[in-house]
Amino acid sequence: MRWFVSLLLLLTGAVSAAAPQTQTFTDDLGRTVTVPLHPQRIVSMHDLDITIPLIELGAPPIASHGRTRPDGSHYLRSSAQLTGVDFDNSDIRFIGTADIDLEAVAAAGI
Repeated sequence: MRWFVSLLLLLTGAVSAAAPQTQTFTDDLGRTVTVPLHPQRIVSMHDLDITIPLIELGAPPIASHGRTRPDGSHYLRSSAQLTGVDFDNSDIRFIGTADIDLEAVAAAGI
């Protein structure tokens, strides 16, 4: 019987260790949202409203929506002034300005 309890405890620990840790909250629209406790690869769909707060929280996204200058270069709106981080001095990839193709983002492995 003792070995059975030990085995059960061991298996219970293995199952709980394998289960991904998540956190659940309710958004402003009343929807329940579940996200990983420690996300590893974040893609931001809006530079000013999402990317900058993520940078300030120490969780920079791997890719972000951005803006395009007249010369064709890309930038994060107000980010250089607020955080000092922009596309040209970070590893954040530019994914577009508007109507971002989510299938292309997923296919690119971002």
